[in-house]
Amino acid sequence: MITQFPEPASVAAAGTLTGATLAANVTASSLTSVGTLASLTTSGTLTLDATALISSTSATALAIKSAVPAGTGVTPTVQIICPSTATALTDGSSAQNVFSPVGFDTISAQASTTYMFDGAYVIKTTGTTLHTISMSFALSGGASVTDCSWITLNTPQAAPPVATARAQDSNFFAAVAGGLINASTSLAFNVVKFQGILRMNAAGNVVPQITFSAAPGGTNTLEIGSYLKFYPVGSNTINSVGTAIG
Repeated sequence: MITQFPEPASVAAAGTLTGATLAANVTASSLTSVGTLASLTTSGTLTLDATALISSTSATALAIKSAVPAGTGVTPTVQIICPSTATALTDGSSAQNVFSPVGFDTISAQASTTYMFDGAYVIKTTGTTLHTISMSFALSGGASVTDCSWITLNTPQAAPPVATARAQDSNFFAAVAGGLINASTSLAFNVVKFQGILRMNAAGNVVPQITFSAAPGGTNTLEIGSYLKFYPVGSNTINSVGTAIG
């Protein structure tokens, strides 16, 4: 006597399903009220229809992670800081966090990972004291880097938007310590655009900072439109990404 078992394509009200292997094709509609589903392996395809919803109580788990997403070998998590209101800067000459409010002034970086980054700072000062501005990235939480190379283009302006500004300062840095991004000025606005590559050694925090050479005086703010974007592209020794590169 041969007993036939139905293919496990539909699992309903299972409660807890652990170490399950489903040989047939599985659709989202066939997995109804499963409860907890652990170590699921499918040899067919897993199809999510238009009404399917993947949700989690963990923000990290909201992303579907692959061992090699997009060919980079890293979790494709983009980190962006972009304040929706002007934020205060200290009227002083010590290094200070660019995005000063606690909660969104720090980038969390993975070990042995290469990051590309770009951003723009719109810095407003109402004082009249001549000063320069330096940019840097501080490291904390055990972070260390193998390399950090970046370029800046700074435009001092009386009040944007204005006609095309021809006076610009540019610089190149080969370390997180950075350096000067502009010549001495007392103009109200400094708009700096920057981009670069940072290769992490040990995991930790990367904190964007600026330093005024002298207290500008008055009220100092980081204006709306300022942002910083960090995104991983591969290991800290990667030379290229993409199979079309030869």
